[in-house]
Amino acid sequence: MNNNENKTDAGVASVTEQPRENGVVETPNAKVVVSAPTKQKKVKAEKSYEPSYSDDEKKQLQTITKVCEDEIARIILDDNIGAVPYADETNCIIDLRKIHDRLYSPLINRTHGSDQAKTGETLRMFGAQHILLVLTVPMAKAAGLLPGRFSNDPQKDKPVEDDGFVLLDGNGRINYLMAVPKEQWPAIFAVFPSKDACGMYNLNKSFDIINTQVSVWKTQDMVQKRLLMDSGKAHPGWNEIQSLIQKGYKYQAACQLVTLETDRIKKEAVTGGDAKNVFRHFESAMKIKNKLVEVFGEDTDTLKTKEFTKEISSIWNRLQVRYADETATTYFLEFINKHLTPEIVESIKKAKSEKNGIKKDERRKKILNEEFFTYKGSKGIQLN
Repeated sequence: MNNNENKTDAGVASVTEQPRENGVVETPNAKVVVSAPTKQKKVKAEKSYEPSYSDDEKKQLQTITKVCEDEIARIILDDNIGAVPYADETNCIIDLRKIHDRLYSPLINRTHGSDQAKTGETLRMFGAQHILLVLTVPMAKAAGLLPGRFSNDPQKDKPVEDDGFVLLDGNGRINYLMAVPKEQWPAIFAVFPSKDACGMYNLNKSFDIINTQVSVWKTQDMVQKRLLMDSGKAHPGWNEIQSLIQKGYKYQAACQLVTLETDRIKKEAVTGGDAKNVFRHFESAMKIKNKLVEVFGEDTDTLKTKEFTKEISSIWNRLQVRYADETATTYFLEFINKHLTPEIVESIKKAKSEKNGIKKDERRKKILNEEFFTYKGSKGIQLN
C-alpha cells in the first residue's frame, strides 16, 4: 500500500491528497470523484453614508436633536400657527404669512445686492416656486446660529423674541418682503430641516450645504431656460445648440457652428436677445455645420472644441463681408469638398501638440488656412 492510500473497513480506498481540479481519481480498489474547492466571491462592502462624528460631536448633536424634536412638536400643536404636519408628524409646513412679524435671519450670513430686488419682484409676479427652510429661535440658538432682525424689518430696533423663526435659506426674498405690506405677500411656505443619516439634526451642516453646495447656472444652461420660456416659438438655433452640447460639444464650439460667429452667445443674448439677430446666419451655418460633420465625423474633438470652429467662422466671415451670406457659403462648401480631402481631414484630426512647441489647435488651424489659401488663389477670390 502506498502512502497516499488507506484501507477502510469497507475495503474502499480513501484519497488523502486532494487534486486541484474536478475529476476522477483511480485507486487500486475504487474510483473516487473529487471536487475542487469552490472560490468564494468577494462581497463588496456597502458604502456607509452616516457622517463620522467624534464622541463630543455626538453628544452635542444629541442635545440639539432633542431641542429640535421638542420644538417641532410644539409648533405642530400651536393652533395660532396652523402648521400642517407630515412625515408622521416629524415635520410640518408653515405659511410664513402667518408669522411674518417674527421672522429673523442668521447674524452670520451673506449680504444680498441687486439680486434681492430682482428675485423679490419675480416672487411677487410669479409666486414662490419652492419651499424654504426655517428653525425656531430655540433651535437656532442651540446650534449657535444666532438670529437677528432683517434690515427691512419695520421692527428692526426691537429685540429678537424666542417665539420667532430663523430662515436658513431665502433670506434675500424675506428681507425684500419685509418692506412689503403683509397683505401683498404671495403664498410662501417653509419646513424644518431633515435629520442626517445618523438620525440627528446637524443644523450647522444644513446651513452650510444649502448656502454653499449650489451649482450656479452657466450660460449654456440658460439655453434650456430659453427653450422653456419661448416654448413652441423657440428659434431652432437654440435646439441645435442644445443638441450639440448633449453630444459632447463645448458650448462655445456649438455656438460658433450654429451662428458662424467667432465667440459664444453671451448670457444677455441667451436670456433676452432677439433670436433673429443671434441666428441671422443660421441657414448658412447649418449647411456648413452639416457638411463639416459629414467630413470630420463626431468621433473626434476637432469640431467639439472652440479653436478650430472659431477659425471656420473667421474664414467664412471674411468671405461674407465681401460676398454676403449665400455666395460666401457656396464658396466655403466648395472649399470643403475640393480641398478637405480624406488625407487632409485625417491630418487635422490626428494633429498633436509638440512639447515646448506648436499646439494641436494651432497645427489644425495652420493646415486649414494653408488649404484655404490654395483654394482662394485658384478661384481668384479677393479678401480684405
